[in-house]
Amino acid sequence: MPVQYARDDVKRRITLTVSDPLTLEERIAAVEHQLADGAWRYGLIIDARSIASFTPQLTDMQAAASRLAELVAVHGPRGPVALVSRQPGVIGASAMHNSLGVKTPGVQVFWDLDDAQTFLDRLDAETAS
Repeated sequence: MPVQYARDDVKRRITLTVSDPLTLEERIAAVEHQLADGAWRYGLIIDARSIASFTPQLTDMQAAASRLAELVAVHGPRGPVALVSRQPGVIGASAMHNSLGVKTPGVQVFWDLDDAQTFLDRLDAETAS
């Protein structure tokens, strides 16, 4: 299964574990699942460490960004996103996403899952203060 979805209500966090092959439709469905699940503003970790190769297509990136922009326009900003990967194509896709101007917090990239969790924990602590 290319996308595994786990929800943690205590931490207000969603973890998506993604693997090959990951389609545009599956990426959009994961975002829509977060919304439908009532977790739109939860922090999101995308664990893409098992993606072996990913070559982002500009048209797919634009389509995903466009759908995300539509959802943000209706439902407000979503929570912060932390991507975990060491694969250059995945990291490049996150940079491309950040440059497309979607009105959401940028995707922060981490090499290690613990660092991504620490990042979201810190944001949660800052928001609670």
